[in-house]
Amino acid sequence: MTALYQISSDYQAAFTELSEMLQDTDVDNPEKLIRDSLAHIENQFEQKGLNIAMFIRTLQHEQYGVKDVIDRLTKRNKAIERQVTWLQEYLLEQLDVMNIKKLSNDWVTVSVRANPCRVMVDESVVPEKYKTITQVIHIDKKTIGHDLKNGELIDGCYLKASKRLNIQ
Repeated sequence: MTALYQISSDYQAAFTELSEMLQDTDVDNPEKLIRDSLAHIENQFEQKGLNIAMFIRTLQHEQYGVKDVIDRLTKRNKAIERQVTWLQEYLLEQLDVMNIKKLSNDWVTVSVRANPCRVMVDESVVPEKYKTITQVIHIDKKTIGHDLKNGELIDGCYLKASKRLNIQ
C-alpha cells in the first residue's frame, strides 16, 4: 500500500509534469486534461487520508477503553492499599495489647520495631528563628495572552499559533 506522503509527492510530480507538457503542446481544454489526469491520484489520497482518520478514531476508542481499565485498577489498588494499612494497624494494636514483640513461622516473620522520632510542629507558636520565608512567583498567562491579543508588546512573551486535527 502506498504511503500518504508518497501519494502527495506523486500528485505534485504529476501536476508539474502536466504543467510542463501543457506549455509544450496545444490542448483545447487544459483544465479537463489536468483534472482527469490527477483525479486518480486525488482519489487515492482521499481514500488513504480517510483510512488514516478511521484508524485514528479506532486508536482513540482503544485509548478510552485502556483509560477505563486504568481507572478501575487504580480504584482497586487504592482499596487494597487501604485494606493493607488497616490490617497492619490492627495487627500492631493487637500485638501491643498482648505484649508480643515477634511472631514467626516458615513463611513469615512479624516483629514490632520502634520508628525514629518525628518532629511535630504547631506553626503558630514556633519561634521566628526556626521559620524561613519562601516566595513563589506565578506568571498570569491568561492576562498576558489577553494583553498580547490586544496588541500590547510584552518582553519575553509572544503568541504561538498551532494547528490540530479534528476528526468527527
